[in-house]
Amino acid sequence: MKRKQMKGLLIFCFHAASGNVSLLLMGLLALSVIFLATGIAFFLNIFLIYAVTLFPMMVVTSMASNAGKWEQFQLTMPIRRHHLIQMQYTGLLFAIFVSAVFVIGITGLGVILREVVFEEGFVSALIGFIPSMSVPFLMMGVLFPLASSKIGKGRESGLMTICMLGAIGLTILLPQMEDWLGMSFNMVAVLFAAVSVCVFIVSYPITRALYGKMDF
Repeated sequence: MKRKQMKGLLIFCFHAASGNVSLLLMGLLALSVIFLATGIAFFLNIFLIYAVTLFPMMVVTSMASNAGKWEQFQLTMPIRRHHLIQMQYTGLLFAIFVSAVFVIGITGLGVILREVVFEEGFVSALIGFIPSMSVPFLMMGVLFPLASSKIGKGRESGLMTICMLGAIGLTILLPQMEDWLGMSFNMVAVLFAAVSVCVFIVSYPITRALYGKMDF
């Protein structure tokens, strides 16, 4: 029964947010085409920022805003609070998967069509993108518990901006961490990805516990 409830909630939220998600996908596609057509690295950077930070964040925000109506009827409908948390985490994983497909696909096409941008080759280019693709896990892994706490209630937009800027700032500092930790960039990138995923995993039970104590 619980699986049916969760499936129904996900279907409802994806359907409710489908218009916004379609626009987001069109934005990813447009940036991809512009980069491949021009070969200018600037458009690739814009694409990466959009794909690994704004796209996942906006998908989750869109689903959560449409799911908000469910919060008002939790006492009368067969939807529990932890179902809403599961929906947010599942929606984020879906968005990360979609953005990863775009990043891998554009990187591959960029190597084939625009070799000058990826002089190091396909595999090395993807390794270089590991920190960027890990940002959503770290960013939302910190945001979800904060936004689900009594302190963060009503301050979601500000917290989201702070988490996004903080996660991006850490990726900018990664080259300096090579010297601080005495490790190669590849090792630092893998370490950053592992920490980001761990933060995301640990945040789920914390978010679930905090959200369960909130008053609506």
